[in-house]
Amino acid sequence: MKNALCLIALLCVGGCANFGRVLNQNMTDVPGDKGIILFSTESDRTALRYALALSVIDAERHKEVPLNIFVDASFLPSDFEELHGNVRSLQLNAGRYYVTPRSGNPYACLRYRPQFEFTVRAGEIVYIGSFRRVGNSVEYSPGANRERDIKFFLERNPALSQTEIRLETASMSRDTKGECD
Repeated sequence: MKNALCLIALLCVGGCANFGRVLNQNMTDVPGDKGIILFSTESDRTALRYALALSVIDAERHKEVPLNIFVDASFLPSDFEELHGNVRSLQLNAGRYYVTPRSGNPYACLRYRPQFEFTVRAGEIVYIGSFRRVGNSVEYSPGANRERDIKFFLERNPALSQTEIRLETASMSRDTKGECD
């Protein structure tokens, strides 16, 4: 019963946002006025009541992109057999952005929310790395899963196989306040 109530709460919170797995497929080119970020999320286990999500924030406008990117939600299928994870791609306007973890449960909060900042350039695809759930936050790895993630993305977007995918190591800010502060 508790799990059902948590799922209903998650669906209500995500009602106005893009929900679940986010991966562009069957693309023929990169839109000239936007860029694409490519990354993956993973966890050794799944969760429902205390699921972890990522927020993408426009760093210049301080506005959250309306997405629910769950790292370990048990109701989302995994792209991998060996662990729970997904390859993600998002089309964004050119500019500076950052990814930060947040609780997927509206009644729970994170005390530590690092920010991982990166730059999107119009007409480019940029691989920013992998975000893995560790405890109640995320560990960032800029290149450990690069080949796996790019292969997965290009299998679903074969027309982009000749497109250069730039690697960018996101800079991390350690002095961010948690959701509870």
